Amino acid sequence: MQKKCYDIFMEPLLNERKGGLFYSIAAVVPVFAALAFSLILVATGLQNETDAPWYLYAQFLLTQIPFALLLAVFLKREKIPLREIGVKGTKARYFVLAVLMQVGIFFALGSVNEQFVSILYDAFGYIPPETKLPPMEGFGIVGVLFVVAVLPAICEELIFRGVMVNSTKKMGFAFCVLVNGVLFSLFHENPAQTIYQFLCGCIFALVAYRSGSVLPTMLSHFLNNAFVVVCQKFGIVSFEGMGWYPVAIILGWILLVGGILWLVFERREEKKTGDKKGFFLAAALGIAVCAILWLANFFSYLL
Repeated sequence: MQKKCYDIFMEPLLNERKGGLFYSIAAVVPVFAALAFSLILVATGLQNETDAPWYLYAQFLLTQIPFALLLAVFLKREKIPLREIGVKGTKARYFVLAVLMQVGIFFALGSVNEQFVSILYDAFGYIPPETKLPPMEGFGIVGVLFVVAVLPAICEELIFRGVMVNSTKKMGFAFCVLVNGVLFSLFHENPAQTIYQFLCGCIFALVAYRSGSVLPTMLSHFLNNAFVVVCQKFGIVSFEGMGWYPVAIILGWILLVGGILWLVFERREEKKTGDKKGFFLAAALGIAVCAILWLANFFSYLL
């Protein structure tokens, strides 16, 4: 009997311990890459070139290039083809759903995140730092879209909705989705984006879990990051005050909640048991590193 695409994806190729270990390594490698880069800058006397275009590009590549190399080594060592972690086609409805839900992420979750940032400011006086992007004059936006939207959409989705979802499947549907959201949010080490990244991680994991493919979530991730780039390109800081914004938020919630409900109740889930303890023990180093860096980022902007 021929298996459907999601049935193949439902058979994890990676056990929980390997998935947890991969998370730890993925969390540590960019730290060492950033440290090595800093030492090179000091040795060459370029540590003050923080506004130079090459430096701004490097800040994004320092994460994505190690991710790509780590993923390539890991998959080769485990003898796992990309197709088996979700790089394959799926039903068209999942791509449509991913795009529609992304509208909800833009406006519904965007409004939630604005409220969260306001709470951080009122409670702690926290003001999120401005994200510096490379110059976008002329065709510069093409290069910015590549390092900010294209590379993260590929590398991060292969890691989180590919390797991580695959290795946590046996621990159950809800656990897989929620733990993916937590680890994805923590991984970004961005206090102001904590809630937003958590919900994005859960939604992307839900789409990947149901579709059996990371391609729809790659599309969503690209659109999410490209939207930020385009807004910064045209100097759009906030949509508040624009007449259509309240309508966009309502529409966003409808699309987002509707899509989530559809995916959650698309089919029944059997209860599953997996090695949760083994997963968290293996992922403990990565979780600790990300948590420490999250705290460091939070308190560094309070001082």
